[in-house]
Amino acid sequence: VQAIAPGAEKMLNDRERVSFLGNLGALLDSGLMGGGTYMQALGAFAKDSEPLVVSAVITELDGVNDTFVTPDLQGEFADYLRKALSPAVDRFGIQAKAGEDEAVAGFRPRLLYWLGRVAEDEAVVAWAKETTVRYMDQPSSIDPSLAGVALRITAKQGDQQLFDRYIDHFEAAQSPAERANFLRALGAFDAPVLQQNALGYTLTGPLRPNEIFDIPGEIFDAREGGDVVFEWLTVNYEAIAGRMPPLFRPFLANFGGGCDSERLEKARIFFARPEISVEGTEKQMMKTAAGVVDCVNLQAREGANVKAYLEGIQAAR
Repeated sequence: VQAIAPGAEKMLNDRERVSFLGNLGALLDSGLMGGGTYMQALGAFAKDSEPLVVSAVITELDGVNDTFVTPDLQGEFADYLRKALSPAVDRFGIQAKAGEDEAVAGFRPRLLYWLGRVAEDEAVVAWAKETTVRYMDQPSSIDPSLAGVALRITAKQGDQQLFDRYIDHFEAAQSPAERANFLRALGAFDAPVLQQNALGYTLTGPLRPNEIFDIPGEIFDAREGGDVVFEWLTVNYEAIAGRMPPLFRPFLANFGGGCDSERLEKARIFFARPEISVEGTEKQMMKTAAGVVDCVNLQAREGANVKAYLEGIQAAR
């Protein structure tokens, strides 16, 4: 792996490189590759000139973030991301270019999200703030896929005033894309009080049944947001369930997921209650539990190796 990854573009075609990345993840999961070697390989592939390959790297990094990046490692992981992904922004650009490959336009939002939201890259954050202002002033002037990313990046350190403006724009939205962008961004604020306000708005705002998961889903995706959302769910279950069709209710079990055995056990107890467990809940809870167990086991086995690698990079700078 260490021999192939740095020179993969010369040895493998683009499809083979994407497949190779998937195999790396399988080797990590099976215990045949150490966490440090895996992180080093992803960093090498992130410099690839093919957007589909960089997109595949980002998919792998999503798992890394969920499994290994504890609060004390966020700074080191952000440094790793800036080093790994900044070359892709330099190569493909923040803004679309005439005649560019459709694959570039397809993965650009994910690239900017990771650099701006997770890595807090200064240039991307500045772009996001400027784009957010322009989008709120004239939504049609911004690509909807990029607008959604900009809104969420800007929300990270946003205050009550920005939160209120997002609500105003959501309620006045003239298109489904605009409505979805502002709604999801309401769940992207880091301030605990604004997270609670956003969850409260899920129950009091003019949301449609198919939109109920948007805000809690966004908060849950933040590592520290899992417990916040699960507690909100257990306290407000009747009100939440009452705003959605019965067909949707089994999927609430997903909020017992993540990489946390303690939350999983609480979820098992909660969703086993007869008045909670509608048809399909038990099956969904089994899927959720399997994901948590796999994540916790991988974290226990390779977490120290990933931590040592990220801290080693930081120490070498």
